Amino acid sequence: MIFAKEENREKKVRTFFSEAGYEKAMNVLDIAMADRLGQYNPLQNSSDLSDVDNIREILKKLQKEE
Repeated sequence: MIFAKEENREKKVRTFFSEAGYEKAMNVLDIAMADRLGQYNPLQNSSDLSDVDNIREILKKLQKEE
Protein backbone atom coordinates (compact mmCIF):
# COMPACT_ATOMS: atom_id res chain seq x y z
CA MET A 1 0.00 0.00 0.00
CA ILE A 2 2.73 2.46 0.95
CA PHE A 3 4.90 1.31 -1.93
CA ALA A 4 2.08 1.40 -4.48
CA LYS A 5 2.41 3.72 -7.42
CA GLU A 6 0.69 7.05 -6.97
CA GLU A 7 -2.02 6.27 -9.53
CA ASN A 8 -2.89 2.94 -7.82
CA ARG A 9 -2.55 4.11 -4.22
CA GLU A 10 -6.13 5.25 -3.62
CA LYS A 11 -7.55 1.97 -4.93
CA LYS A 12 -5.26 -0.05 -2.63
CA VAL A 13 -6.07 2.18 0.34
CA ARG A 14 -9.79 1.80 -0.36
CA THR A 15 -9.43 -2.00 -0.39
CA PHE A 16 -7.42 -1.96 2.83
CA PHE A 17 -9.92 0.42 4.44
CA SER A 18 -12.85 -1.84 3.57
CA GLU A 19 -11.09 -4.90 5.01
CA ALA A 20 -9.55 -3.40 8.14
CA GLY A 21 -11.72 -0.43 9.01
CA TYR A 22 -10.70 3.12 9.84
CA GLU A 23 -9.22 2.65 13.31
CA LYS A 24 -7.08 -0.35 12.40
CA ALA A 25 -5.90 1.29 9.20
CA MET A 26 -4.83 4.40 11.11
CA ASN A 27 -3.07 2.22 13.69
CA VAL A 28 -1.12 0.49 10.92
CA LEU A 29 -0.06 3.88 9.57
CA ASP A 30 1.06 4.97 13.03
CA ILE A 31 3.16 1.81 13.33
CA ALA A 32 4.64 2.32 9.86
CA MET A 33 5.54 5.91 10.74
CA ALA A 34 7.11 4.95 14.07
CA ASP A 35 9.03 2.12 12.44
CA ARG A 36 10.42 4.40 9.77
CA LEU A 37 11.40 7.09 12.28
CA GLY A 38 13.09 4.50 14.51
CA GLN A 39 15.33 3.12 11.78
CA TYR A 40 18.69 4.48 10.89
CA ASN A 41 19.52 3.96 7.26
CA PRO A 42 21.72 6.60 5.65
CA LEU A 43 20.56 5.48 2.19
CA GLN A 44 16.92 6.10 3.01
CA ASN A 45 15.54 9.39 4.27
CA SER A 46 13.47 8.28 7.26
CA SER A 47 12.18 11.78 7.88
CA ASP A 48 10.33 11.83 4.54
CA LEU A 49 6.90 10.63 5.57
CA SER A 50 5.00 12.23 2.71
CA ASP A 51 3.73 8.86 1.45
CA VAL A 52 2.35 7.97 4.88
CA ASP A 53 0.76 11.41 5.17
CA ASN A 54 -0.77 10.97 1.71
CA ILE A 55 -2.33 7.64 2.72
CA ARG A 56 -3.59 9.18 5.96
CA GLU A 57 -5.36 11.90 3.94
CA ILE A 58 -6.91 9.30 1.64
CA LEU A 59 -8.19 7.38 4.68
CA LYS A 60 -9.69 10.54 6.18
CA LYS A 61 -11.42 11.27 2.85
CA LEU A 62 -12.82 7.73 2.70
CA GLN A 63 -14.04 7.99 6.30
CA LYS A 64 -15.92 11.21 5.48
CA GLU A 65 -17.50 9.59 2.44
CA GLU A 66 -18.96 6.76 4.54
